[in-house]
Amino acid sequence: NRALDHLPPETRAHLWLTLGRLGLDDRPGVGLRDGLPDIAWEACDAGEFLYGDAREKRRLKTPFHIARYPVTHRQFQAFVDAGGYGQDKWWAGLAARPKAIPAQWSEPNAPRETVSWYEATAFCRWLDAQLRDAGLLPTGWEVSLPTEEQWERAARGTDGREYPWEGDFRSGLANINETWDGAGPCNLHRTSPVGLYPDGKAPSGALDTAGNVWEWCSDWYGEKYYSQSPRDNPDGPSSGLYRVLRGGSWVNKPRGVRAAFRFRYGPENRIGDGGFRLAASAQ
Repeated sequence: NRALDHLPPETRAHLWLTLGRLGLDDRPGVGLRDGLPDIAWEACDAGEFLYGDAREKRRLKTPFHIARYPVTHRQFQAFVDAGGYGQDKWWAGLAARPKAIPAQWSEPNAPRETVSWYEATAFCRWLDAQLRDAGLLPTGWEVSLPTEEQWERAARGTDGREYPWEGDFRSGLANINETWDGAGPCNLHRTSPVGLYPDGKAPSGALDTAGNVWEWCSDWYGEKYYSQSPRDNPDGPSSGLYRVLRGGSWVNKPRGVRAAFRFRYGPENRIGDGGFRLAASAQ
């Protein structure tokens, strides 16, 4: 794989998408294993880290794991093929249960996009049950969407860096539209195979935390969630109109893919540059 890393992003994207279509992308964490999504987990320690644009000190009480990649089209399709949309238990308590629709891009190793928060949550419940039944999930742990704090800790480490990599924005480290504001020449105009930018890896080991697709978090969106003043509810709001997305996408310019940048959408919305990533932690 490293032999391809020196090639321009456009060339690498074409090659990896072709490998995906041919069923030859066998990287751990990208496809299936024994019929189930093969998630490559990266461990994140509990403890203090810096978060938000103000670089506030925050402490995570428990360790967690973050998926190396966003959920791919092939992995999400396993949920669809298993009848996930028709099984009540994965949708219990959710305010909406949409019908399945095609993704904008269907290459197996591209991130699954055009997926709502409700669909992402149902997928997490389904996969949690499958991994538990297969003995592949530690006792007491649960698969879910990451919280905002977990996502940011995984994306920027403990030192409050602006991007997943050290230092300022650098061209060619994420699938974004660099032509905005003259930041660089790269613009793929679409999603890319997951893990296409190894030099943009986050301190946790997660890839694609900047660009490619926006990623749903479990939290409701709170406008002042990052206020430096004391908060009555430090864990964020318990209800609202919007859910949080993080990481930016192939559409965005550098500012929109900073590790502290927050976005919001109604949980029923499906956007062509929106996907999700998994977390797992003790409950």
